[in-house]
Amino acid sequence: QVQELGQGQFGSVWLARWRGVEVALKELHGANSPRSRAEMIAEARTLAGLRHPCVIAIYGVIIGQGSPASVLEYVSGSSLRAGLQRLAVLGPVSGRLRAAIALQAARGMEYLHSRHVVHFDLKCDNLLADLRNPARPEVKIGDLGLSKQKAATFMSGNMRGTMPWMAPELFPIGRTDDQVTEKVDVFSFGICLWEIWTLGEQVYPGLSLPAIFTGVVNGTLRPALPPDAPQLWRELMDACCAPQPSWRPSFTEVAAVLKSLVSTLGDESETPQRSQG
Repeated sequence: QVQELGQGQFGSVWLARWRGVEVALKELHGANSPRSRAEMIAEARTLAGLRHPCVIAIYGVIIGQGSPASVLEYVSGSSLRAGLQRLAVLGPVSGRLRAAIALQAARGMEYLHSRHVVHFDLKCDNLLADLRNPARPEVKIGDLGLSKQKAATFMSGNMRGTMPWMAPELFPIGRTDDQVTEKVDVFSFGICLWEIWTLGEQVYPGLSLPAIFTGVVNGTLRPALPPDAPQLWRELMDACCAPQPSWRPSFTEVAAVLKSLVSTLGDESETPQRSQG
């Protein structure tokens, strides 16, 4: 271990060296139970076969006497949300840069879905980003701990994810099954589009978790479309957050729209306006 990069409720991430290469060591505290170790191995197996420039690579797992750890690709940067918040402090941010950031994430998700992997916890806190070069932002999908290999068209949702980003169908209230599709990730990405445009603002500020839960389950709660965003961005966000999964676009379609926005939006900087959530 060389340097601690961050710490959360369940573990910490360290910058380390492995075979002369800088890697991120994701250590899970208190994860010594058979179930915790099994979950870590399952995550490693999911990631091991994935190779894409917009998805974090895994090199292996360490399971010994101490806390188990995953050895992951190291990205010089931070979570996308933290990176966006830094951009907001530094000054005006162009619409083109925001679209380029979103496009990187969409391409990573397009690849995951092509490999039949559903993330289930997509949010800007779970995306890693290096935004030091505005001309070439680097964004990678990370934290696949809740991901699930899709063996068929539908899979058990089991209410996986983080409340504000969870699609309504993940709450099987009043239904006899809890089968969902990969479109749960598209819904979450719609919330990410709001986060990206508002440069990392909190989703639904001032609302309690019970109020968010009720609104999401009833399909009545969505982030307000940013008034200063291009119409195409607003339409894409609205489509991603559609209440019916079949109404939501695929990530191939999402990436196509974002690629068009990158091409059409200029490099001129815009002063970010705060949107009402």
